[in-house]
Amino acid sequence: MKNGQRDNLTFCALMRREIVNFLDNKVLAVFGIIGPLVFAVLLCAILWDGVMSDIPIAVWDADNSAQSRELVSTLEASAGVAIKYHVESQHEGIKLINEGKANGLFIIPESFSSDMLSGNGASVTGSYNNQFMTQGGTINKTFTEVVMTFGAKYDAVKYMSRGIAPDAVAGYVQPVLVQNHLLFNPSLDYSWFLLLGLIPAVWTVLAICIVICLLGFDLKKRDAKIILYAKSQKWWLLTGKMLPYLGLFICQLAIIQILLFGVMKIPMKGSYIMLFLGKLLFITGTMSVGAMIVSIVQRLSFSVSLASIYASPAFAYAGATFPYEAIPASAQAWSNLLLITH
Repeated sequence: MKNGQRDNLTFCALMRREIVNFLDNKVLAVFGIIGPLVFAVLLCAILWDGVMSDIPIAVWDADNSAQSRELVSTLEASAGVAIKYHVESQHEGIKLINEGKANGLFIIPESFSSDMLSGNGASVTGSYNNQFMTQGGTINKTFTEVVMTFGAKYDAVKYMSRGIAPDAVAGYVQPVLVQNHLLFNPSLDYSWFLLLGLIPAVWTVLAICIVICLLGFDLKKRDAKIILYAKSQKWWLLTGKMLPYLGLFICQLAIIQILLFGVMKIPMKGSYIMLFLGKLLFITGTMSVGAMIVSIVQRLSFSVSLASIYASPAFAYAGATFPYEAIPASAQAWSNLLLITH
C-alpha cells in the first residue's frame, strides 16, 4: 500500500467522502435513513389498539333456555370476544375454528338450566385454538370471567332467598378473595411489551445489514481493505468511516423513542440519561458486529445472510416472551451473544 493512499484517508476527509458516497447510493440511502423508521411505524400501527378485543367466536346453545340465553348475552357483552356465529352442533363450531373463521367455541349443554336450577352443578365447555397463544389466552380468560360472574349472580340470589342480608352475600359467594397488584403494565397492553422488544430486534437486523452493505460495497472497490487491514491508524480510520452512521442511528432511535413514549404513551420510569448511554452502547455494539462479520467473511451476500442468522431470532431469545432462565443452556449461550438481551 502506497503512503499516498494512506495519507489521503484522513479522518475528516473520510467522513466527508462517506457521507457523499452514502447519499449518492439512492437505494441504500433511502433504506438506511427511513427503512428502520418505516418498520417502527408499521409495528406501532399494528399494535395500536394494545388490548386485544372482539375476537370472533362461535356459540352452540343446546339448551336454549332463559338461563342459557342470559349467559350468551353476558358473553356477548364482554370486551374480549365477539359472537359471530351461532351453530347447531359441536362439529360445525370446530369446523369454523379449523377454517380460521372463528377462534373459539362456547358450548352450553342441553341440561344446563335444569342442572343449575336443581343445584347439581351446571357446566359449559370452551374450545379455542391455543396455537395462537395470545388469542387463546384472551378467549380463555373471557370465558372464565363470564362464567364466574354469571354463577356468582345466581349464587347471590340463592343466598338472599334464604334470608341472608345482601351485604353479607359477597362473603358466601366468594369467601376467599385474591388481591392482585400489577406492578407493571396494569392494563395488560400488549403493545407495551411487544413493541419494546420487537422494534429493537428489527432495528438490530437492519442496522447490521446496513453496516455490512456499507463496508461490503467498499470491499469491491478495495477501499475497505485499506481501513480493515491497515497496520497503523486502522481503528482511527474505521471510526471516521462509521461516525456519520453513528449519528444517523442515534437520530433514528431518538425518533423511535419519541414514537414509543410520546405517541404510543408507553410509560417511561427511569433516567433518560441512562437510556441515552445504553442506547449509545447498543448502537456501537451493533455496528461493531456488522464490521466484524464483513471483515471476517469478506463477501457481501454471505455476510448479510450470516447477520440475519445471528440477529433474526433476537426477539425470541432475548427473554421478552419466554423467560431467559427457562430456556436450555444452548439457547442461553446464543442469547448471551445478542446485544438486545443485555
